[in-house]
Amino acid sequence: RLAAASFLGNQENIAIKTEVWNAHNSNYEPLDTRKDYPELTSRFDRDQIVRAIVNLLSNALAASTGVVGAEFVLIRTRLTDQPQRMIELAVIDQGQGIPEQVRNRLFEPYFSTKRTGTGLGLVIVQQIAHEHGGQIQVASNHPRGTIFTLSLSV
Repeated sequence: RLAAASFLGNQENIAIKTEVWNAHNSNYEPLDTRKDYPELTSRFDRDQIVRAIVNLLSNALAASTGVVGAEFVLIRTRLTDQPQRMIELAVIDQGQGIPEQVRNRLFEPYFSTKRTGTGLGLVIVQQIAHEHGGQIQVASNHPRGTIFTLSLSV
């Protein structure tokens, strides 16, 4: 919630939606931020995790800016038990997507698909994920856009 709150009212005018996995009915449900949800406590450095999410959201908003029909970025969270207990946090955009031939370079230092990018945002996200025993993955969001999934062991 903290990371998403920093982008409310963004100049791109793209909404940020959040959904949380509900294991009781095996479905994603909108997160009602007006309710008091318990914080998940673990060994995570909260500031670093927020930094990783902010980097992912910033990229998702940039990828969606100016794309007709790109109305929101979705943050989808779930807790899994298979094969081990993990938190999966996916940032899903509706941008143009990332060409397959570029995907394998996304986590290289100083590589960027943006004119103004430093090429360090995803490197930082990957480093934070690894420092917390997790990983970051990228996939296509069909019919368009990209999904970055941050997985952390609980």
